[in-house]
Amino acid sequence: MRMRQNLRIMLRISRALSVLGFVACMPTAFAQDGPLPPWIKDPGIKVYREKYLTGNAHKAFSVAESGQFGWSVKRESAGRASQLALFNCIQQATTGRCYLFSVDGNVVIDLYQIAVSDTAAVLSRMRPPRQQTTADETKDTGLAPTYDPRVSKLRAPTPPTSPYALTLTTGALAEALADKNPPTLLDVSEPGKEYKRNVIPGAIWLGGAGLYDEKTHAQTDRYLAHFMGQITAQKEKPIVVYCTDWQCWEAYNAMQRLYILGYRKLYWYRGGMASWTKAGLPVVQVPLAAQVALLK
Repeated sequence: MRMRQNLRIMLRISRALSVLGFVACMPTAFAQDGPLPPWIKDPGIKVYREKYLTGNAHKAFSVAESGQFGWSVKRESAGRASQLALFNCIQQATTGRCYLFSVDGNVVIDLYQIAVSDTAAVLSRMRPPRQQTTADETKDTGLAPTYDPRVSKLRAPTPPTSPYALTLTTGALAEALADKNPPTLLDVSEPGKEYKRNVIPGAIWLGGAGLYDEKTHAQTDRYLAHFMGQITAQKEKPIVVYCTDWQCWEAYNAMQRLYILGYRKLYWYRGGMASWTKAGLPVVQVPLAAQVALLK
């Protein structure tokens, strides 16, 4: 509740500044001193002012509802900086969920609330897809379902089914999202250079859930369990997992992880964003919600 109130306040402030014509000045003002991140106290405030604000881009600062924080500076892209900031935050946060507060000196935390509002508006007027399924969704690659995670070459044809989840078509997913009790929807596509991206309406963009490394997989499992506990307290609630398209193994790996963590009502939207947009369905822009795997 407190998180929503803070986001609403910041959203009203940013919109008011926009009306007053101050948008062009905001990046400069934030880079010099900036509004203080919510929830955290020293030493977090000191780090924010002395390390983050004065650091070179690309950079990001993440805050947790429980007071912890994470930050990263001098990275090759805003997306990379955001991943590292969120991962550093989730390492520290024992209870509260982490959020991106600022990226490259610009306050972005209000984007989470904007995404919620945009999603509600889009879903309220969404119409049935032009096609219930696409050829890519059901493409038979001749590959047998596997119980083992894929470690490398994650961009490759996937089996048509998974032993951990039922496969959803575009039409079935659109119908489920229009229901009064929609499933939890996870986009596990790995971030690139950007910290925000277009997703299927209602999706939470989660980085790292589909990566697998023998040395760090237990840590990733722990952070994923922590994050899932923040967004859905009921393991019996349906969860739909997807990524870019039928050649994305991140979703396949993520479903295995979730199953091991005790989630049993798992669904795989194999067609992913490619099939969704091909069917003429709308998308919503969201910021990266979490990074649960250590980056190499």
